[in-house]
Amino acid sequence: SQLAVGQRVLVNGKAATVQFVGETKRRDGVWVGVEFKSKHGDCNGSLEGAQYFKCKDGYGAFVRPNNVSKWSQEEEAATAIQSRARGAMQRRKSEYEATFNLGRNMEAQEEKEYLAQKETIAAIESYLKAHSPQDHQRNQHLTRKRKTALLAAPVTEYKDLDLDKLTLRQVSEHFVNKFKQNPNEKLDVGLVRGILFKAYDIISKEVTSAVFHYTVPGHGDGDTRLIIVGDTHGQLEDVLWMFYKYGLPSPTNIYIFNGDICDRGPNGVEIWIILLAFKIACKECVYINRGNHEDPCMNERELHCGGGFARECRQKYGPDTLHQFHALFEVLPLSYVVNKRLMIIHGGLFRSDSVNLPQLAKLQYRRACPEVPRTNEEFAFFDALWADPHNRRGRGISKRGGDCMNWGPDVSRAFLQRNKLDMIVRSHEVPADGRGFQVWHDSRVVTIFSASNYCGTMNNYGGVMILKPNMEFEVFEHWAPDLDELRRLETETQQATKQVASALDRISKINSVKNREDTLRSRKRRQSVDFIGKDVLKKVKELIVERKNDLYWFFQTQDPEQTGTVSTDVFWDGLRDVLGEFVEHNMFVLQQLVGGEAQVGKGGSAPVNFVKFLSRFQVELTGWVERKDFGKEVVMSVFQAILRADLSLREMFALFDRNCSGTVSFDEFREVMESFDLGLSRQQLGPFFRALLGNSADKKINVVEFLSRFDVVFGGHVHSEDAKWIHEVLSGLGKLYLAQCGDDEGESTARTLLDRFEKADTDGNGTLSLTEFVREIQHWKTYLERLGVSPSYLTEDKLFEVAKVVDISGEGSINYLEWIDAFQAVERRGAEGGTSGEWVQSDFGELGESILMVLYRNVICLRRGLQYFDPTSTGTVTLGQLKLACMALASALSKPDPPFSEKQVMVLLSHVGDKKWTESDEICYTALLDSFNIVDRGAPSGMA
Repeated sequence: SQLAVGQRVLVNGKAATVQFVGETKRRDGVWVGVEFKSKHGDCNGSLEGAQYFKCKDGYGAFVRPNNVSKWSQEEEAATAIQSRARGAMQRRKSEYEATFNLGRNMEAQEEKEYLAQKETIAAIESYLKAHSPQDHQRNQHLTRKRKTALLAAPVTEYKDLDLDKLTLRQVSEHFVNKFKQNPNEKLDVGLVRGILFKAYDIISKEVTSAVFHYTVPGHGDGDTRLIIVGDTHGQLEDVLWMFYKYGLPSPTNIYIFNGDICDRGPNGVEIWIILLAFKIACKECVYINRGNHEDPCMNERELHCGGGFARECRQKYGPDTLHQFHALFEVLPLSYVVNKRLMIIHGGLFRSDSVNLPQLAKLQYRRACPEVPRTNEEFAFFDALWADPHNRRGRGISKRGGDCMNWGPDVSRAFLQRNKLDMIVRSHEVPADGRGFQVWHDSRVVTIFSASNYCGTMNNYGGVMILKPNMEFEVFEHWAPDLDELRRLETETQQATKQVASALDRISKINSVKNREDTLRSRKRRQSVDFIGKDVLKKVKELIVERKNDLYWFFQTQDPEQTGTVSTDVFWDGLRDVLGEFVEHNMFVLQQLVGGEAQVGKGGSAPVNFVKFLSRFQVELTGWVERKDFGKEVVMSVFQAILRADLSLREMFALFDRNCSGTVSFDEFREVMESFDLGLSRQQLGPFFRALLGNSADKKINVVEFLSRFDVVFGGHVHSEDAKWIHEVLSGLGKLYLAQCGDDEGESTARTLLDRFEKADTDGNGTLSLTEFVREIQHWKTYLERLGVSPSYLTEDKLFEVAKVVDISGEGSINYLEWIDAFQAVERRGAEGGTSGEWVQSDFGELGESILMVLYRNVICLRRGLQYFDPTSTGTVTLGQLKLACMALASALSKPDPPFSEKQVMVLLSHVGDKKWTESDEICYTALLDSFNIVDRGAPSGMA
């Protein structure tokens, strides 16, 4: 239709008014100049120096007539709705893509941490062999003995099952259908161990080298096929869904599982039981390759750190069953070669061109993957399970870190030519585009990954490759429903089978499967974002606790007024500076954690209370160690040591204060502290010095002020101004008790306090009457007066007042805990007076927390160290062995200094449980290590 100036039109769905129609300087032909109601244009009515009409800048545009449509209110509304819908779809797509990429990055980071920890574990075991050789020899003997016992022939008949005569039908009924109805139903432990024994026997005889050569059988009917399955990672729904879509294993429907069957998901044990039962019933219908998660060390990691199978197996069927699984893993091959043309390997190719199929076949594979590969053979083993392809030529460093490598298309081409192969099928990683497969290197390499919606967060498809005997293949993708949906679909299929012909039934089933998968994927996408968000939050909390000291340093330098707050912009700058690129990659999740007004781009100058924010996040041993008491004792031991070294400290500081400035820098402070055995590691001196500075941003501390801060004072029961004299009495008595401690390390303040308590307890009833307490103080009266305590404070009446204050319970007697509490060493804020326990616990409490954080971050390494003393998997060690394992960890992490000292380990262990320990007492280390937890106390009220 004809366009006229003043006419209302729609341009790209936006309402506009025609202001010009005709030719312009831009190009030949008719142009339409329009003015939008809002800023949707790109000009002010001018074009290439010529003014055709006038409007606000950004409100005008020139378009061709075919981009203009007739305006109507209904059309404008419909277009606006479509535009908003497209925008919402694009935002959701961006969010899903961000979630997917975040999940892949987190997985790479987890495996990077795992590979780094393998070196730590090797160092721990080396330390323990050197410091406890008798345990090493005993462990080797017990391990050999136990392995022999585990592989001894078990009973093979269980009720109506005979494993020697197990059929495919029985596997379907007793295992597939049972777990489909209830995946958490436990089987008889003897049956599970019988399956493991029988499968071990079959596979160890069938597989005799690291490379298994396999020919797809042809049965004449042309229906035989080989189904190659990638990672399943404990996702039972995917395995059962693949069996539903592609059929159960049989002599003509053969499966090869390409490793990583367990870890990360909750049902690795059930998947293994099903696959091994099929292997027993028909060894030609299921084959299993080894992946990097068929590994004891990887299995020991927690579920959220990429492991979980060890904990899952122990909880369901006990430690002996786990050992059987690990024995089975060692007889799995590293590669399959199908019809001499296709290689199936979990990771990929090798860093050396000298590794070909004959060399790989000779590799000593019946062992765990080398934790720290050093020889060519070990690197070939490692690469088979860990390598990834990339699109660049040659080889390169992998994002997984450690010893991992990538290989390029030229490496693939050369390897295939040398070994007369056509293709490599591998798994090991989620395809980058969220599909169930990924093609690499000019179709020479294909990644197959079968765990759909990986870990419940990735929103990816799963895939399989189906191969015919003539080597024709197809790749199929799936999205596994949950088991409830699978059961409903099977019921519908069975009902349809009774009503329609088999051909129609087949079509109905295929269409139903496709529709259900599409519907389920759409429904689960939102959940994926929520799940990955929870994983990221956990990781962020760990990082905040781990880097808390650095965050404090950053914020305090930006807080010269010592308010405990910084602006929103500075707050985020601090997170970015200290936590690194993790902040940028996970900004949307971090903002949920911070909450309040501290949002990027909102109120950049608004204050954020960083002290309250950082104090929210703590690491603790839930149910084992009371965090506050533990931290207090760590600090107390340092203060006591400083008091005992007072004169030496004064003399040493005088040497540093050459210019009589009266201050000491951190470097000077550290050198002095390292001259004394104060129970602080080199790494802990930084936060200790920062705590002494309080909120000051200065990098030096006044010597006199420093020395005046330390004293033995009452532990916090007296708060009123008129009770300062009680502080004076107890402070003086505490000094006298400390003076009784010898120079020998073994003579602790606790021992001295216990001795004095027992001497004061004249009637031997285990508690002190108020009279006994007063007599104890009177015994030291002369010495207290010499220390400057006023005689008026030492009268009998006054001392009974002190006794009543110490008697917290008010029962008229003083128990041992009340006695100890009366003489706790805490930090004194100086001349202002008043108690300072809260200040100590908030600042110096980080010393105790730093030890727990090191143990938390390395709990897998510590577990392996403790397993050194527990070859029969009892779950217990002695306290002395626990201490030695902790020191082995400290030694392994000592680059350049150990993260904690032996004294601090002893303080920690003295707080484990609710009893007094000796080094020969046994402790359940599995429960202890499982209790490590990062807690978020929640955003305090008043936080910006």
